Amino acid sequence: LAATVNLIMEMPAAGGIVPTIDILLMRIGHLYAEHISVTILATEGVMLLMVLVYTGIELSSWRKQGTVKYFKNLWHWFDWINFILFFAAFGLRYAAFINASSIVFPPAEDEFAFYAGAGNFVELWKNVMGMNSFFTWFKIFKYFSHIPFMSRLVNVMGAAAEDCVAFMICFFVVFFGFVIAFFLSYGTQVENYSTISRCCYTLYRLTLGDFDFDELLKFNKLLGPIYFVMFSLLSLVLLLNMFVAIVMEGYDVVKESEEKVSIVEFLRKSFGITPKGEGDEDDEDGD
Repeated sequence: LAATVNLIMEMPAAGGIVPTIDILLMRIGHLYAEHISVTILATEGVMLLMVLVYTGIELSSWRKQGTVKYFKNLWHWFDWINFILFFAAFGLRYAAFINASSIVFPPAEDEFAFYAGAGNFVELWKNVMGMNSFFTWFKIFKYFSHIPFMSRLVNVMGAAAEDCVAFMICFFVVFFGFVIAFFLSYGTQVENYSTISRCCYTLYRLTLGDFDFDELLKFNKLLGPIYFVMFSLLSLVLLLNMFVAIVMEGYDVVKESEEKVSIVEFLRKSFGITPKGEGDEDDEDGD
């Protein structure tokens, strides 16, 4: 392992020094290709080749369908976000190799090795790959839509998408209104509400049931209970039930428009398996 250590000394206007230490651990293989096993190198090469092949397929489909028709399909947007993040990740991966190539490893005892630049590339590479893993796994629903017993779930998401967007707009209007209210009332007294971003995190945790009512009551006995009750009623009771109703409405629409296929029926049709009773009835009808 290798590590970069950043020591930061901040001198606020009120006086004193606020020290901060930032430690980034890296594997040597993230900096030097010769320290990577052949198996990992081969796997990364195959992955890069697959990304290039699928990118070529999507470019061909784009050319055949035209820009407007092609991008009407939401899954094509996911495909291109996925590909762009893959190429960005590969670029950051090789940028770390290039940056560290001028540093001899292991460095001499009296030599200072500056790995901060390569370390930043490694950290960005991990973050991009982490984001891309979501898009990669989410694309599984694209293929689920072609399986009869899984397509209903995907179609429900599509049927409820428009109403969910409208719901999210309403939710964020209400949510941000409470963020401002909590920030103005508790910003100078409670650390969890000291900034707008912290207010957002704290109120989101409140929607999940993680809240400190005693803290609200301690610093503002009048507004604390009022804010808590109003936010609980609007976000947890009213808006959450509205979201459930939107999804259920989408499910009813899909249920009426298509026939449900069970897993057993799908496997029987895929492998050509006929139940015993049905086979005998067909023979009798033929006679």
